Amino acid sequence: MNERGFDTVKKLTALVLILAFAAMIAAGCGASGTNDQTSSENTEQSAAEPKTMADLKDKDFMGYSASSSVYCTVYEENGNYYRVVLDLTEDVAQSIFDLEFDDPDHDQKLWDLIEPLEIKIFENLSDQLLSDDDLKQLAGKTGKDLLDDGWDPNGGYMKDPLAVYMDYGPFQYEVSFDGTLDIPEDYTDEEMEEAISTLTVKSVEFLYLSNNAMDAYME
Repeated sequence: MNERGFDTVKKLTALVLILAFAAMIAAGCGASGTNDQTSSENTEQSAAEPKTMADLKDKDFMGYSASSSVYCTVYEENGNYYRVVLDLTEDVAQSIFDLEFDDPDHDQKLWDLIEPLEIKIFENLSDQLLSDDDLKQLAGKTGKDLLDDGWDPNGGYMKDPLAVYMDYGPFQYEVSFDGTLDIPEDYTDEEMEEAISTLTVKSVEFLYLSNNAMDAYME
């Protein structure tokens, strides 16, 4: 698999999300996605909507992005993916940037910084997750059809069998194509888009969160 780099300008993205995604690919753990949730689950979550990060102290966060004024993180619970966005002061932002990822106390130090902060945005990303039926309907479309609909092939690819990892909204999917992919090792985004534009989609499977899940509010 040819992995592409992630944008790093004016933001810091924790390695947790990247490593978790890589582990899923290595293990071949693609799973079908669905956005069918019971009304009782949604009602319960809405009633308990958090006000500060302290309300989420028991959640298992998947990573984070931070700029000079915004902090964004995501966690999964009961099959739903939730995004949390905070406003940062310059001092808190700088303290986050100063943390060392290899510090054994990194997570606790980070939590101490963000725990008292009020939550600016809290949203259920699972509403944007394509259902099994949605994914099945993509078979037979061309790569150009996906590109025109806003799909972004910035997650790398696998040659045999041919599959391109494409972002759509806050999630990433494995898109299997008929044919072959003829691009150089150091391909550009434009070369990838041109290469897949005439290929036909065989199937699409949900993989994991995309960078968009945490970068949507970054400067």
